[in-house]
Amino acid sequence: MAFSLAMKKYSTMSRLDAEVQIRRIQSLLQRKGFGFGVIGRVIRELDIHSSEQL
Repeated sequence: MAFSLAMKKYSTMSRLDAEVQIRRIQSLLQRKGFGFGVIGRVIRELDIHSSEQL
């Protein structure tokens, strides 16, 4: 469920920097009640690369 929510959000943010994409997806998933482990796994599965590490 977390991955499908993140994928839907990710598909609308193609023009944004990777850091912004990650921050917005993290925020969305946190508001939905997902933990940091799940959020980190989803970000890795989406293969969003940034200079920041989770």
